[in-house]
Amino acid sequence: MKTAITMNSEEAIKKAVCGHKFSVAEILALGNPVSSDGLTIGFLVALMGGEYTVEEIFELGNPAQKNGRTIGHIMAAHGHKFTVEDILRLGNPADENGSTIGHFMADHHAELSVADILALGDPQRNSGQTIGQAMACAGHKFSVEEILELEPSSKKFKNGLTIPIWMVTNGHKFSVEEILALGNPADNNGETIGHAMAQKKHKFSVEEIMALGNPMTKSGGTIGLAMARRGHRFTVKEIMALGNPPADDYGDTIAGYMAIEGHVFSSEDKEHLGL
Repeated sequence: MKTAITMNSEEAIKKAVCGHKFSVAEILALGNPVSSDGLTIGFLVALMGGEYTVEEIFELGNPAQKNGRTIGHIMAAHGHKFTVEDILRLGNPADENGSTIGHFMADHHAELSVADILALGDPQRNSGQTIGQAMACAGHKFSVEEILELEPSSKKFKNGLTIPIWMVTNGHKFSVEEILALGNPADNNGETIGHAMAQKKHKFSVEEIMALGNPMTKSGGTIGLAMARRGHRFTVKEIMALGNPPADDYGDTIAGYMAIEGHVFSSEDKEHLGL
């Protein structure tokens, strides 16, 4: 039985923009029209929070915008949780930024298992961000074992960022043992998990910093300097134990930064520290 339509395409598009949720039968009866912006009514319905089944998306032609985004992308951006099977049936499409439906789901707090992510091919956005990293960015906490499965040491990322760095950004703290188990990875700037934790005001002991290799970023920043910048006060003995590292590219040293922040060193200490 045909669906009766008493409006033209232009009226239907305006109605969709205002939130009307057209059925697939209604859209097809209208001839599946496209707006002046290149959006089909199906896209407009999805943009307003409407949802279609995978079968219905196929009935609508599974269209993609010029930027590569599909109805599936838009639904995922509105919180719809597709199964891995559904995403693969839809072709696991990526938009012009390399963002897949899985990325959009992860951005909106959907939690995919490691097996799901790997089944989707563990794709990277053009920026280098994976689905796992997008989940970590949105607040998901992976175990060390899961991270190692998703990010073996042989795997490289365009932006150099890793799941642990995104987790630390959201307040997660790793033990020194966990960091070492993860291979103590660094991003493209040489920043490690330890650096990121220090920037979030985590206080490492000198022994822990040395166990992590007392790493230095490409600009000369150490974990100790990051801690000093966040208000930590080292003793002279601790600074010397850390090797009294030279100034970074910005001219900062641990002792120098402490002095700027009001710490008073004795003349003898200044001589030891080269101040």
